[in-house]
Amino acid sequence: MTGGPHLEERDRAPVVVEVDHGSASSWDRPASMAFLVRVHRGEDSLIVAIGLSRDYAESLAERLGNLLA
Repeated sequence: MTGGPHLEERDRAPVVVEVDHGSASSWDRPASMAFLVRVHRGEDSLIVAIGLSRDYAESLAERLGNLLA
């Protein structure tokens, strides 16, 4: 498979898994259940889960990070 320079650049960037605080009000959730897990590499990102407690979001992020390492 061939790709342009952008594809090669993206493939060299590290994959990062992070926990972020989303908007509780837009999803009608309490603030304690408003965390999300996002995976990104360079400019590309994907939200994996939303509406999580902080503990569960951190656990999921850690497991994803270990899987992708």
